[in-house]
Amino acid sequence: MANSYDFSVYDDGSICILKPLTQAGTDWMEQHIPDPVPWGNGTAVERRFIQDICYGILGDGLSITKDGLTMAVQDGGLVLILPTEPEPVMAAAN
Repeated sequence: MANSYDFSVYDDGSICILKPLTQAGTDWMEQHIPDPVPWGNGTAVERRFIQDICYGILGDGLSITKDGLTMAVQDGGLVLILPTEPEPVMAAAN
């Protein structure tokens, strides 16, 4: 079972592309990004702003993926971790 993320972030060098993947992500973007700059299938974000935006997204309980990894806040900084699969639910034997 694959993880479901609210956003993906792609680093394009001088800019980052932030793409909402869920309705919750789209709603968050509409509330927090005042003048989005469309770029491909996402929104262009200057590199100097992406970290604060990611903190805001994660702080509001939404999730982000970058390069197939899960973005998280750890010890006050942003980190990328391997996605985890949920524990399988074991049915009781009859």
